[in-house]
Amino acid sequence: MKTQDDGVLPPYDVNQLLGWDLNLSLFLGLCLMLLLAGSCLPSPGITGLSHGSNREDR
Repeated sequence: MKTQDDGVLPPYDVNQLLGWDLNLSLFLGLCLMLLLAGSCLPSPGITGLSHGSNREDR
């Protein structure tokens, strides 16, 4: 318990967290790709944030 109070996790907990973060990052990456694909469609909320700056640059 002292290791957890000090903020130092045992190795097996770190491995579980890394594995979970990897799955979470893959899931977030997939969601990001879907959002980018959806931003190409005419939706004012998303296009205003993502493609608005790109159009101004061009």
